[in-house]
Amino acid sequence: DIVVAPEQRPAFLSSLAAAGVRDLPTFAPAPPAGRAIAGQRPYAVAGPHLRRSNVARYRADVSVCRSVEEVRAAAVACGGRAVLKREWSCSGMGVRVCDAASLAPGGAGERWARAALRRDGVVTVEPVLDLLAEYSAEWIDGELCGVSRFEAPHMRWSATLLDQEPRPAAPLEEELFEFVFRRRAVEAALDPLDVPATCGSRTCG
Repeated sequence: DIVVAPEQRPAFLSSLAAAGVRDLPTFAPAPPAGRAIAGQRPYAVAGPHLRRSNVARYRADVSVCRSVEEVRAAAVACGGRAVLKREWSCSGMGVRVCDAASLAPGGAGERWARAALRRDGVVTVEPVLDLLAEYSAEWIDGELCGVSRFEAPHMRWSATLLDQEPRPAAPLEEELFEFVFRRRAVEAALDPLDVPATCGSRTCG
């Protein structure tokens, strides 16, 4: 892998290796010439284990759709407003929030869904949620090792905090602190599901 970033200090790379991090990427200040990338945008070939439909089964309110008709029906089941995600969507890319009018024949949402289905063969549909905080569990070599918190304003990823304990400043934040870091409820909920087996990768999140 290549990470477009300033060349890293040897001491930093050595500390990662000492902590057990393997297969470190190459750090380069600019995309190397000749590689199939467009400007500064990330480029990679995604493996089958990253298909969104692989992990949709963990939530009963997420539908895997293979036609526009199925997308419409799933959106209605979500209350008429839903989040549509392409099969390889990530970090807010390949995601669209649609209502029933947008998914009507000729609507912008319908056109988006048709294009996604032509490209990927599948679209996942899930309800719009009012998220207070978003956490993920992290596995390394199949071992559950903690949680990460996503910062995603306006549904666009901006940062990931690895097992950082927030400083509660309001009653709700204190409740989240208790749920995530004292009760370890995220790990407790996900540990029995064998997420690495579903993802097809023993290191995942």
